[in-house]
Amino acid sequence: MCVDESVIKFKGRSSIKQYNPMKPIERGYKFSVLCDMSGLKLEGSLAWGTIRINREGLPKGMASDTSLKRGDFGHKTSNTGVTFFKWKDNKIVTLASNFYGTETVQLKRQLRDGTTSHINTPQIVEDYNKFMGGVNYHD
Repeated sequence: MCVDESVIKFKGRSSIKQYNPMKPIERGYKFSVLCDMSGLKLEGSLAWGTIRINREGLPKGMASDTSLKRGDFGHKTSNTGVTFFKWKDNKIVTLASNFYGTETVQLKRQLRDGTTSHINTPQIVEDYNKFMGGVNYHD
């Protein structure tokens, strides 16, 4: 099961219309979406996903953006058992999980000149890309 918020584009007049300039669809109706995906088990179990880097409660001392090269990552675990990952592909990606460890896998990426390279990534990134499903494609 996967729960996320989504927005249906609407530019007309309505008192329940919401405006968020940080989203691709800035104006519209916001609602929750429930999808059948691996990753979130209800009532006290497993969850993972992306998180904003300025979110309150993130552990201090994560690797700085400038120190990370493509394929590098850092991680910290909070006192509540949630592990936060900061990984660099083309841009910095920040993820959180309450069950992933620091296992790494290799992803194949195509470079601008057409060649392919293998970069290291935490297992959470590969699984997030695999199971992201339709909810985040709408955002």
